[in-house]
Amino acid sequence: MRTDTLQIDVSRPLRLLQLSDIHLATWYGGRFITSGKELVKNAVKATNPDIIAITGDLITCYEPVEVLTDFCELMDSLGVPWGFCFGNHDRDNAKDPHAMEKVLENCKTCLYRTGDDHVFGYGNYSIKLTDNNGRIRHVLYFIDNSSKHKYDGLGGYICGSQSQNRWFRKSQFKLLREYDDFSTWVFVHLPLPEYPSSYKKNGGVGPKIFECDALPINTGLFCTLAEDKTVKGVFCGHDHGMGFITEDFGIKLIYGRSSGFNLDRCGVPVTDVGARLCEIDPSGEMKTSFWIHDGTWRNADDSPMDPDGESHE
Repeated sequence: MRTDTLQIDVSRPLRLLQLSDIHLATWYGGRFITSGKELVKNAVKATNPDIIAITGDLITCYEPVEVLTDFCELMDSLGVPWGFCFGNHDRDNAKDPHAMEKVLENCKTCLYRTGDDHVFGYGNYSIKLTDNNGRIRHVLYFIDNSSKHKYDGLGGYICGSQSQNRWFRKSQFKLLREYDDFSTWVFVHLPLPEYPSSYKKNGGVGPKIFECDALPINTGLFCTLAEDKTVKGVFCGHDHGMGFITEDFGIKLIYGRSSGFNLDRCGVPVTDVGARLCEIDPSGEMKTSFWIHDGTWRNADDSPMDPDGESHE
């Protein structure tokens, strides 16, 4: 499905399913490949999404091309278009990320596209969602923000780069010359440094430990997004077991529900893994809920959903 444009039904909210940190692994006799694929299959069946976004760390193994090829066959059988951005595990376990890119580009339902060589990272691209008249209603940006930076004396990953900031501005400027009433949604793997500061500013309580607190560089991606009035939200993964939403400068900062098994956070096992379903109306207003791997539903605040309440069929 090599396209940058999809037509959607704007008579109802867009149903977007976020999966993150599936961590398909070849250890333990392939058990985590089987359980991870079952979770994806069941989540798609339960939520009936229009589009799926996978925010990194799909693969955690030493045969990434083979495992990714197998996963793409599953996704093609489900028939739902999906976007993907690289996570740190996807890249760290791949001797050649370009080989993984070829697998993604050969997948019929995958929207992934190799990014511009002049932009840092792999696969920085956008997807335009239009109505039946060709009018853009939503734009989805997938940005690789988990590449290791090249600054002397500092280790670790970046949360974006200046070349990505310039690419985003240039891409949006082209769209804004023709349209100005669409909503923009950004998908990355690593939470931006503004996630913890916004969480704390908005009265967040509890022992939240953010890995992005330890990142030594803020390359200004959030500031770039905040300059754009169409940006409504940023989705991320990486910090297992978080799952909350905070907001800063009118932009929702959204954690994905961890979608893989055998995950931990600071040595504590992550349970109740699942997926986040977002229902986004044409104006950009969003409702969200969680589907849990045992088949139950949770509200956005993680409270149990009334079984007699909203139907997700």
